[in-house]
Amino acid sequence: MKWKLEIYGKDSPFATVDSEDYPFGTLEWEVHGDINCNKDNVTQLVKLNLNTCKPDEFNCDDGSCVDIRLRCDGDIDCPDKTGTQVELDLRTLF
Repeated sequence: MKWKLEIYGKDSPFATVDSEDYPFGTLEWEVHGDINCNKDNVTQLVKLNLNTCKPDEFNCDDGSCVDIRLRCDGDIDCPDKTGTQVELDLRTLF
């Protein structure tokens, strides 16, 4: 299924992504018609994260939400294993 993200009432720019499910989480979207950032009007690939997290929550790459206090605590709290993995890897180097 192809999803389209657009500004209401405008033809461009807009972004599309292929996803069998709702496009929540971090996905690579194709951005079309963005002449402000792309003078050649070439389709660009941009990572966008759509989520329903509250201000006191951190969004994982899969779109799920965890308590913001758990972010960067050294534990992997996201179901998809994102969110604090980089911090863990850095700690093992020292």
